[in-house]
Amino acid sequence: MTEIAVNKNTNKNSTFSNLKPKIANALNSVWMMVVISLLIAGCWGINFPYVSIGFLVLYEIAVFVFCPENPKATLLPLLSVSYMINSIFGVFNWIYYGTCIGIFIITVVTYVLLQKFKYKKTFVKGKMFWFFVLSALGNCLAGIIGHFGWLEFIITVALSIIVYGIYWFCLNFIKDYKKYLAQCFIFLAVIITLQLVIAYVKIGDFAYAIQNKVVRVGTGEINTAAIFMLSGLCACFYLALKNKFDYLFVLLAIVFDIAIYFTFSRIALLLAGIISLVYFFVVFRYSSNKKLFLICLAIAIVALTTLVIVFYDKVVNLLSYYINLGFKPNGRKSLWTWCWEQFKSSPIFGIGYITRDPQALAGAYPGLTDLGGFSLVNCHNFFLHYLTCTGIVGFVLNIPLYVKKYMMTFKNFNHFKFFALVNFIAIFVSALFDSSPNMSIFNITPVLLLFACIEQDNNQIDLEKEKSNKPEFEKLNKKVTKQEETQTTQEEPAVKETKEKEPKPKKSKDKKNKDSKDLKEDKTEVKVEEPKEQKEEKPKKSSTKNQSSKNTATNEEKETKPKTKKATGTRKTSKPSSTPAKPKVDETPKAKSSNVNYDDDTEAKKLTRKIIELSRRNNRNY
Repeated sequence: MTEIAVNKNTNKNSTFSNLKPKIANALNSVWMMVVISLLIAGCWGINFPYVSIGFLVLYEIAVFVFCPENPKATLLPLLSVSYMINSIFGVFNWIYYGTCIGIFIITVVTYVLLQKFKYKKTFVKGKMFWFFVLSALGNCLAGIIGHFGWLEFIITVALSIIVYGIYWFCLNFIKDYKKYLAQCFIFLAVIITLQLVIAYVKIGDFAYAIQNKVVRVGTGEINTAAIFMLSGLCACFYLALKNKFDYLFVLLAIVFDIAIYFTFSRIALLLAGIISLVYFFVVFRYSSNKKLFLICLAIAIVALTTLVIVFYDKVVNLLSYYINLGFKPNGRKSLWTWCWEQFKSSPIFGIGYITRDPQALAGAYPGLTDLGGFSLVNCHNFFLHYLTCTGIVGFVLNIPLYVKKYMMTFKNFNHFKFFALVNFIAIFVSALFDSSPNMSIFNITPVLLLFACIEQDNNQIDLEKEKSNKPEFEKLNKKVTKQEETQTTQEEPAVKETKEKEPKPKKSKDKKNKDSKDLKEDKTEVKVEEPKEQKEEKPKKSSTKNQSSKNTATNEEKETKPKTKKATGTRKTSKPSSTPAKPKVDETPKAKSSNVNYDDDTEAKKLTRKIIELSRRNNRNY
């Protein structure tokens, strides 16, 4: 019975292990992104977002379970949070949305703890850590003198932690997601485009919607939606680079241009035109099938002209709206004057992110609405927003974060960095005239994802450079060692020649005895390092040596024998002579006369070096 139970468990584990990669591929696929986009847009259109939000919470849990190595599929729901919800007001909405957020936070914390303690994963703070700390400090000090509130302070701290947490999570857990992030930007733009179509269908009167600008998507901010559509537009051109289906991405970019045209955001429309013109030439330059590219572009132009002809009156009304409005401030001038006065009233720490000014609550300034006794400060200008809300201290503490952002972008510049740079510039330029997306947690999410992706790209490029530099360093070391070896080999014959040419004077008995002792010690040192073949030949050499010593050999001849033996590796017997013979010089080159075959080159080198040392000692004694 126990064996049967064990077999059942093993079968279950095997089936789960077989299904896990298939489910992971399905969760990370483009088709799942299509399903999510249609579900979010459809549920928003029927004013029933509870289905899409509940489905996406379950989807996020499945991603953490089946894709623990790289949970990149969590990015699209994270980006589209503000476009799932029709309204945040109402008791039921607060309970339902709070429950979903709590489940998601518990899931993320559980995943992080498992990675830390079970899988022993090491985490990094990131190169932007201290810049986030400075920014959070500046935001938390906003309005601390004269405008401080505990609720505002707690909310600011929580948002600062969430902002850094998104960056930290992407940096530590999500890998190689440059292409996937661009796809997420595209599908976010698809969601906004579908919601625009639904909004116009709901209104019915196209001219009324144009003149009164009553179209809303997501939670209601159309200008920020237009900026996110710019990100989708840039992503289309980025994915089109060096892609055989580049013409399809260009057609989708034209669709996004048309959708941005109907958002009534003048700055977004201007940026969309500039980005499209620049990227069009870049994509066309790298296109592999330029003929098909031009054909699709011609078809798109013909389709647009036919639409203009069919809907001529509506297109003229829309053009007249943009022409009449032009570059007028549209109420921003009075708002900017009010913000400047508020900054002068508390220039050091600002007034905070909430105001209770009666004129602001009465609707005297655009962008400031009554939310029940208070209004969120929305200055429609990046610099004025920080100065008004956080004062000089907060402004100075927030600037390094944005400077570091551009420094990281220009490091190891490539196509992805160009895509990120265009996004950053588009967001910055739009923030000069519109509500700053940097102060909203949902609107700043794309920027945070780009932060983490850029840092990962820089780290990967640095590692590749280090790996490419290692072989060069090894080659240099090899060259140096070869040069040293050649120098030693060149020095050996020179030392031998000088030693042979020097005349050896006659020695006294004391010197001869010392030399014989030194030679005996040298022989013992050489014997330790000689290879096996040489050790086997030594008994024979010693016997012959004794015979030659009996045959009236002089002491000088005895001294020359070990030298010739070490240098040549062969045994030579000297003829007996009554008179002291002059030291004989070997006519054969000593390097070539060695008959010993060494197994290891290092042992041979050691022997040659030992021979050189012995010869130098003998010269000193002489």
